[in-house]
Amino acid sequence: MKELDLQFIGVNPISNIPEFGVTFLGTSSGMDANGLSVSEIIWAGDSRVLIDAGTSTLAALKALGLSSKDTTHLVITHMHEDHVAGALAYLQWCKDNNHPIKLIIEPGIYELFKNQVKQILNKNLEEVYDISV
Repeated sequence: MKELDLQFIGVNPISNIPEFGVTFLGTSSGMDANGLSVSEIIWAGDSRVLIDAGTSTLAALKALGLSSKDTTHLVITHMHEDHVAGALAYLQWCKDNNHPIKLIIEPGIYELFKNQVKQILNKNLEEVYDISV
C-alpha cells in the first residue's frame, strides 16, 4: 500500500503533547482532491485517541513530528473508503514500529471492517496487526 505523498508547508512539529485538547489533522470530505479527510486526535491525559484515520493522516502526523507511539487508540466511526485506507495505513505504521493499538469500533462496523481487510489483504485482521478491540 503506497502512502499518500502530501506536504504540509508551514506546519510546525508539536513540541509538547497537550494533556487535554484536540488536534485536527484534516477537516474536509472524503472526496477532497488533496486527501484531507476529517481526522483528529483527542488528547486526554494518558489517552491519545486518533479518530477516523484518513488518507492524509500519516502525512499529517509526521508533519507534526508525531510517531505511532504518540497515540494509544484508534476509533473507526464509519466505513468510507478513505477511512478504511487510512486505518490500514495507520495500523501498518504501528506494526512497523512495534506499537500495539487499541481499536474502538461499533461491533457491526467492526465486522464490516474485518471483511474489508480480508478482501484487501487476503488475511484476517488479527493475523496482520497487533490490536485489541
